[in-house]
Amino acid sequence: MNLKPGIQYQNLIIVDSDKEKLDLDYDIYIDDGPKLANIMGKYPNKILILLDQPWNKTIQISKNIKRVNNWKEIYDEITKLLL
Repeated sequence: MNLKPGIQYQNLIIVDSDKEKLDLDYDIYIDDGPKLANIMGKYPNKILILLDQPWNKTIQISKNIKRVNNWKEIYDEITKLLL
């Protein structure tokens, strides 16, 4: 794993709503929003990696919601999904 400090990305996409996010053609989402987690059940073929925060503690993990605490755990979850 090669994590570097600072903000790094190849593409950044900003959308207005969580529904718009899920309409994008992605399989894996990384977010901390409880609203997005609440509608993931309607998208069983998509995975949400939920970054643990005080405002999303009531969200239960499920088949397509994985709770993580940091970027290392995000990397580990993605690696598991790709195997």
